[in-house]
Amino acid sequence: MAHNDRVQLRTGLEISQMGLGTATFGGLYTSMSQEECDAAIDCALDNGITYIDTAPHYGKGTAERRLAKSLKGRPRSSFEISTKIGRLLVPTEYEAEPDFADTDTSVTRIFDFSEGGVEKSFRSSLERLDLEKIDILMIHDPDDNADLAIRESFPALLKMREKGIINAIGVGMNQSATPARLIMEADIDLKALYTVRTRVSSIMDPIKYTPSQIEEMNTNVPVDVVMYMKGNLWKPTTSLDLELNNANAHAQEIVADNIIGESEKAKQAVSLLMQGSFLIPDNSTSGSSVLTAGLSNAGQFITGQVNNYLSQITGDALNVGFDYNGASDSLSTVSMNVSKNLYNDKVVVSGTFDLGKDASDMEVQYKITRDVTVKAFRKSQQNQKDQEGSVPTQGASIFIRKEFDSLKELFTRKKKEK
Repeated sequence: MAHNDRVQLRTGLEISQMGLGTATFGGLYTSMSQEECDAAIDCALDNGITYIDTAPHYGKGTAERRLAKSLKGRPRSSFEISTKIGRLLVPTEYEAEPDFADTDTSVTRIFDFSEGGVEKSFRSSLERLDLEKIDILMIHDPDDNADLAIRESFPALLKMREKGIINAIGVGMNQSATPARLIMEADIDLKALYTVRTRVSSIMDPIKYTPSQIEEMNTNVPVDVVMYMKGNLWKPTTSLDLELNNANAHAQEIVADNIIGESEKAKQAVSLLMQGSFLIPDNSTSGSSVLTAGLSNAGQFITGQVNNYLSQITGDALNVGFDYNGASDSLSTVSMNVSKNLYNDKVVVSGTFDLGKDASDMEVQYKITRDVTVKAFRKSQQNQKDQEGSVPTQGASIFIRKEFDSLKELFTRKKKEK
């Protein structure tokens, strides 16, 4: 790795692969002058190191203010900045500290990972840095506040990214357990899109439309098949939709009039993914068989899209799959399977969730030795009296594997050699 190599994040932001930390700008362990800060920034930028990290914690705002002065007059496109949230700086009479020699003694730090605290900390950092936008915003040291960070900080950062006032988000800590938990427990917001060019005329009923109207729509238009996955990674809300944002208004109107309801959209989405065309409108036996025959292929496509996205945030150990039960055409027959291997495959966590039903199965397997495995599970059994609910069953078991040539050998204990 060269010091000036570039890397592109999933959000599209490009930064230098090596960055410059600015804890010393706040006087970490020893005092540092503004001139020394300027020299450090000049050296970094002149040698292609454009990513600079800072935080309100460093000297209680001193590092951010000094960094702003060092960058003054430089084009905004010549550097990338990351700062952090989690500590609010509030006025106090006097507070020195041993770690930061150049600390601001007029303020004190207060941990605040609430949504309001995130917003306030971010705005204060913008003022100290004299910037209108931050490239990367991180949650800083939520060791004892992980629950609040997952519940409020993470969603607040996602909202900021959606607004465009930050480009990317992250976690800054001195350990890996909490960041791993944030990845696994924080809500996700995935939109997988696939564009198909097809004819809208195939869903136009000859009884409802004239031959000339059907002929007018007998040309290919772009249709976006969209899969949304939102909520907790282990039990997300998933839906399929169709968008015709780049098609003409008449085509959009015809699709809106003829494809109504979540179930119908799901069927048409699968048909578009599988065969590149709309399914013949309902009441067609051939259309139903095409759906059932091809849904597994479409499931493979969706599985690939989701796993490609998730591998970028969790690595290759997390796997997501989609299965179809051909018993009916409703969306509730589509199931999502999630599994993750941990600790060098000694622990396997897996789950199955029926989309459209309040039913889920979870299982944890722990491989004690090569031949002994302990399993704990929670299964949902559909309540016959109330089809909307489910009755959970919980339990545990132990599996012992033993090789044998006869049943007698299986149940006979070997005598210990003296």
